Amino acid sequence: MNIVIITGIILIVAGVIVAAVGIKCSYERQEADEQYITAEGTIVRFERRWSFIRLKFIPIFVYREYAPAVRYRTAEGEEAEALLPYTIKISRNYREYNRIHTSASPIEIKYSPEDPADIYYGSRRSFRIREAVYKLIVAILLAVAGVLMIRGGSAI
Repeated sequence: MNIVIITGIILIVAGVIVAAVGIKCSYERQEADEQYITAEGTIVRFERRWSFIRLKFIPIFVYREYAPAVRYRTAEGEEAEALLPYTIKISRNYREYNRIHTSASPIEIKYSPEDPADIYYGSRRSFRIREAVYKLIVAILLAVAGVLMIRGGSAI
């Protein structure tokens, strides 16, 4: 058997493995998100940090990111405070967080029962689906490369 054909078969198998693992991980993460507990909290402040994009260790673009600090009560009655993910000021998420903060409206978050500091707002379902789609794209590219190698190797 030609080495090109063997490599093609390995790429196809790798593509199938990446697809299977990607779908399994996405499903498990969606199920884990369903175990999170809903709580009502308030945004008490915004944490700020500088972020920058580097090109060969030289910062070429510097910007500020903001993360809302949310204070809420757990199901056990303990008061907790955690940060939502950082976002830039021009984003839709920041505008929504800022509106909630300035109007002193409550915000409904979900927190992990194992780690109350692990919180999120809204739904992560589309993010989890997007993760699975990216893995499927990589799997398809691996499989296509494997098929092309087998076709090319068999012509030799």
